[in-house]
Amino acid sequence: MKRGRDHEHVAALSAFAQTGGYLLAATGPVAASVLHTATGAWTVPLLALTGALAPSLVASLRAGHDKR
Repeated sequence: MKRGRDHEHVAALSAFAQTGGYLLAATGPVAASVLHTATGAWTVPLLALTGALAPSLVASLRAGHDKR
């Protein structure tokens, strides 16, 4: 099923999603390292990762549904 009106719209959606994913992937390890250094444990970085996954799960479930 198409997710956009035309090829240009679908390409823009893809670029937006990939840009967001790459930004998260690039900043995630640095943020985890900063949190680990600040707290001296892995609990806070892992909780932050879990917290970041929750909105991602909701967004992916909504994006995966067919339009009605």
